[in-house]
Amino acid sequence: MPHKFRASQMGYYKQCPGRWISSHGLPEETSEYAARGTRIHKAFEQYFSQGTAPNLSDDELDLCSRAIDEWKRISDGCERDFCETEVTLLNDADLGSCGGTCDAYCVMPDESIEVFDLKTGWNPLPEEAVRFQLAIYLGAVMTAEDAQNGRATAYQPVNGNSVTVELTESDIWGVAEACLEVMQECVNEAIVLNPNEEACKYCLARRTCPGSRRVSTEIEAISHPKDVLGVLSREKRGELVSKAKHVEALVKETLAAAKDMLIKNPDAIEGFKLQERKNIALVRDK
Repeated sequence: MPHKFRASQMGYYKQCPGRWISSHGLPEETSEYAARGTRIHKAFEQYFSQGTAPNLSDDELDLCSRAIDEWKRISDGCERDFCETEVTLLNDADLGSCGGTCDAYCVMPDESIEVFDLKTGWNPLPEEAVRFQLAIYLGAVMTAEDAQNGRATAYQPVNGNSVTVELTESDIWGVAEACLEVMQECVNEAIVLNPNEEACKYCLARRTCPGSRRVSTEIEAISHPKDVLGVLSREKRGELVSKAKHVEALVKETLAAAKDMLIKNPDAIEGFKLQERKNIALVRDK
């Protein structure tokens, strides 16, 4: 069955297709931070539709007001503007589609496109991932509007930071090709990774990463006489490799059990942050 790849995640999949493979089919995570982002986006949408705005705290209202002011600045003088528009860059019969919901875009008097993406998080924007997301949105909108030039901006009102991408008509095919490559890697599980070891430390797909295979590679090197001749006897080398393979099998079983646990009960480790060392023991006990 073809998959639906969201532009908001494609940048992360481009960096690490294992992220998609390990999370596909799991329920979406929810949190108060996500709920806050939803409320702010709804209020931003209300600016266009004049509908009923959600109840916002003073902080949330301030963030939404900043986003609206930034959009007014970007879209000043535009001829047409749109909000919460579903856009698609490409469809493939076997792999699926790639697109997402564009927070806002407008057509300027010179027929160029301005795309706006509201980021409500507190953490610094991961620029590489965000740029890829913006390029997908912008390419999709430019194609739909038959535009030759465009610019997309991701804006983070909490700190005023932004990331910008500009495209011409000739750039769109390159963006589509990049999407297609990532989709193929994800669906076919053809993992070609260059992960950031710190960011991926507790990723469920870490077993597929070159960084996590380093120890296994070093152990295999020990078993090769020309690499470390005389360091260990052949018997000891064989014993070490055997133990390493046994541990690797246990790790795979543990990862499979953890994924199965989360599928059955998404709240099984609620409250724990796997990226923090101090919580590892708590998760283990769970």
